[in-house]
Amino acid sequence: MNKESKTTVYFGRKEESYIKEFVESTDYHERMALYVEKIKPVFGKLVENIIFRYDFLNLTDNYEDLHQEVMSHLFLNIDKFKPEYGTKAYSYFGTAAKRYLQQKSISKTFENKNIEDIYDKEKGEINDDILRNAINLNDENKVAEDKEFIKVLIEGFENKKPKDEKEAKVLEAIVYFLKHYDSINIHNKKHCYILLREYTGLDTKTITKIINSQILEMYKKTKKQYINCEL
Repeated sequence: MNKESKTTVYFGRKEESYIKEFVESTDYHERMALYVEKIKPVFGKLVENIIFRYDFLNLTDNYEDLHQEVMSHLFLNIDKFKPEYGTKAYSYFGTAAKRYLQQKSISKTFENKNIEDIYDKEKGEINDDILRNAINLNDENKVAEDKEFIKVLIEGFENKKPKDEKEAKVLEAIVYFLKHYDSINIHNKKHCYILLREYTGLDTKTITKIINSQILEMYKKTKKQYINCEL
């Protein structure tokens, strides 16, 4: 068992099914029973892990209040999760919790800076160091979000069942490139097509047809769901 599976064992297939049941149910009492008995304990562990793993304890003097705040956010947004998109609930709500706490961290940074901090009276201008730190914080969060989205994409593509051998080759290649995106310019379309041809042995026309027919639509749905995960 690898490190990742050890940390996510509390959020397995059964727990994924509880989320799906909750979203699909129209009975209030059934939904509340599912949440209190099955989902809330899992969310509690998920939020706890994220707060400690990413060192968000500095956001408050009261851990319980912070924990409950994030729990409430997840509960209020459960219905935004769409099981039919193929994304794992663990990834979706883990991202939701992290992005909520990241935004809270950014807000706290600005709350702790008053106008005297930002405006240098002697120079008569804005303090560049403070603005630069704030911008860098946003950049770091953007990089973290991009990495998280790529993880979600990889998970979705790995779970997608190909309709034939050619699509299987393209999916395998895409997953490989996403896992090595640090060393591959995945934003350069021409470069990606060259790599896809080399990896799969298929021609550009065939690759394009496969991507446009199935893979592109899945990517759009995954991205839409990820973006709609308001934090």
